[in-house]
Amino acid sequence: MFYRIRKNGALCAFLVNLLAGILAFGVFIIADGGLFSVAGDFNVQQIPFAMHANDAIKSGNVVWDWSLDLGSNFIGGMSFYVLGNPSFWLSLLFPSSWFIYLVGWFYVLKYAAAGLTSYLWMSRYVKDERNAIVGSAMYAFSGYMAENLLFYHFHDVAVLFPLLLYTLDLLMEEKKHGPFIGAVTLNLLVNYFFFPGDVLFLASYFIVRYVMKDGRKAWRRFPEVFAEGFLGCMLTMVLMLPSAIFVLQNPRVGFDYVGSNSLVFGAERYLFILKSMIFPGEVMSDHSAVIKKNFASCAAYIPMAELVLVIAFLNLKKKHWLRGMLKWCLVMAVIPILNAIFSLFAGLYYRWYYMPVLMFSLCGAIVIEEIEKQGELWSSPTRAEKAVSRGTVIWSVIVSAFVLFLLFVPWSSGEKSKIYRPDVFFAWTCVAAAGIILTWLILTRLRKYRRVLLLVGVLAFGIGTTSAAIELYHIANGEDAVHLKDRLDTSADFGIETIAYRYTNRDNPETLAHGYSESANFCSTVSGSIFRFYESLGLKRDVKSPEGPEGMMNLISARYTYSTKEKSEGTLIKTVKGKYKTYYIYENTDVPPIGFTYDTYMTFSEFSETADAEKAILMLKTLVVPDEKEDEAAAVLRHYNASVDGAVSTALIPEISRAHLQESAEKIERTTSSYRCEITAAQSRYAFFSIPNDSGWKAYVNGKETEIMDINGFMAVRIDAGVNDIELRYTVPGLTAGMILSLLALAGSIWWVLLHKKRAARAVRL
Repeated sequence: MFYRIRKNGALCAFLVNLLAGILAFGVFIIADGGLFSVAGDFNVQQIPFAMHANDAIKSGNVVWDWSLDLGSNFIGGMSFYVLGNPSFWLSLLFPSSWFIYLVGWFYVLKYAAAGLTSYLWMSRYVKDERNAIVGSAMYAFSGYMAENLLFYHFHDVAVLFPLLLYTLDLLMEEKKHGPFIGAVTLNLLVNYFFFPGDVLFLASYFIVRYVMKDGRKAWRRFPEVFAEGFLGCMLTMVLMLPSAIFVLQNPRVGFDYVGSNSLVFGAERYLFILKSMIFPGEVMSDHSAVIKKNFASCAAYIPMAELVLVIAFLNLKKKHWLRGMLKWCLVMAVIPILNAIFSLFAGLYYRWYYMPVLMFSLCGAIVIEEIEKQGELWSSPTRAEKAVSRGTVIWSVIVSAFVLFLLFVPWSSGEKSKIYRPDVFFAWTCVAAAGIILTWLILTRLRKYRRVLLLVGVLAFGIGTTSAAIELYHIANGEDAVHLKDRLDTSADFGIETIAYRYTNRDNPETLAHGYSESANFCSTVSGSIFRFYESLGLKRDVKSPEGPEGMMNLISARYTYSTKEKSEGTLIKTVKGKYKTYYIYENTDVPPIGFTYDTYMTFSEFSETADAEKAILMLKTLVVPDEKEDEAAAVLRHYNASVDGAVSTALIPEISRAHLQESAEKIERTTSSYRCEITAAQSRYAFFSIPNDSGWKAYVNGKETEIMDINGFMAVRIDAGVNDIELRYTVPGLTAGMILSLLALAGSIWWVLLHKKRAARAVRL
């Protein structure tokens, strides 16, 4: 059996990286009794998102997500994080509460899978597959993977990316049709944000690898490449089309590069990029040097070898196509506007660095092969060994200059040093120095077992730096997995019905993880209408909603509040005790349900002239209608007059809020695609619903479709005197069209593969 494993390079690569992953993660999983957590975004986003999506899918709540901030399209909100994630699909086999037990082992599987996929591609470019195994460990345990432990769904992108290159090679060189379709489908499904960068890199790879070698042949094959890529993209439309429509409504999508900052980074940024290749992956919120806090995923460290073997490769291979890809990566990395293409120009990110890391790893595998060609008995230094020595000297000079500059050169009069954590800086400097020295010793001074020793060294450094990153994240976070599990378990017992109301709180582990409706979430992908609502209040929503002004909780029907401390405000209705935390749940009986009426209005222009601090109270007091809808509103509502209808102030919030209870929603029913209630009105009015006004909503009053009026991102519908049966129905924009496109693409893909199989069989017979 061992012999068969050793002869199967792909299996060997998977198992080697699997074992290393177990060693890197296992100690933390065991220490926390089978649980696993990291810090920040991972704890309060990835775990609650996976739990919530698991429950939502199993219960069929997959149309409108009432728990995602103030409400959002489930597919649009979750597709970026979990819906295309293979490990999430696997987690559906288990109860959602098990995810915190499973996620550590999922990480181990991701590292093993990254080793496998990178091996498949690299093994095409080395004659001895054992060299590709070493390269696979470099890729799987790179600094990019360690630093991005905070962003669980980023690893799947790095895992699947080598398959794009591998299947493109199969199509171009062996005329194997079909695998490239599958690779494109998987890579687009796993994360649409990264996919345009993948396509950009793939296009460059096609040009450098094939067009520059034999342009006529490459362009003849290009229609097949394009066809398979197109089919792969179309197969994902059932998720991607609704997601695209959803994301385009998000104002975070924009262009942030103008003038000189689009052409040249500042010196600080170039130092930071250099640090990413010298030091292992760091804690994003607490870097050791250059930039203290940065969440841009700037990490490209290769365990132990760093860039020694890359420089050696450049010395050895003067005409290799890989040189072109390294140059392309360098240009894209150092010019801001080119770097920004990978993030669709929305911010300064380096989240595409897994691509150059894969190129660096292939350089390492090729150099090892060149060294091994000479055998163990070669007496004088070989050309490959000399190249490693030159690479060692050059990289040592670069690393030394970087370290000495930061140690002894003041940065500015206001900032004497760019070293923020001397202990970590010193440790990483030692790791860098030790890696350079060991790489040189193994490859130039030893003649036996060099490849094995280098693999052991890469794995040891990979395990060590990955474990160090986990521990540093734990230290920075301040909450371990055991306490996080207690928060999740205890909050599951709140047991408060939130169909017609919301919590004022916005903590994902306590609310989103259990499907409670709340005032906000820590989530980037929410309804664009939510952004418009906060903008109308003079606030900006980024990755999470800001603290709302006085009166906002009453406006959005946030009736309940939980706290870990007893409070004097509100009525205590429940106490929930956990092992480490006790939650006190309070109710504000002045808050109306989602759905209440107004008898006055004001225009948005008038509303905009008021102070930001009063805007939420004013929205609670009177209906704020678009200027162009004033005539419609005036037909049934009076124009708001402060002297007649009463002014607004913080002190009057309870009184204003209680007034809405007189005509508010009753007999409320809520499904994944609808909100239904009855409101009895004394006369014709407008009923307001603090539900984000996305394009998929339609309103029906007493069975008749009624126009929805947009109220600063929310909805209002006209009702008549008497009992009004109001139903709001939601349909996911683009879902039906996406299903049709995916089905057509599936049929087209089957036809395409069968067609080329028949052609290949016919060619063999001839």
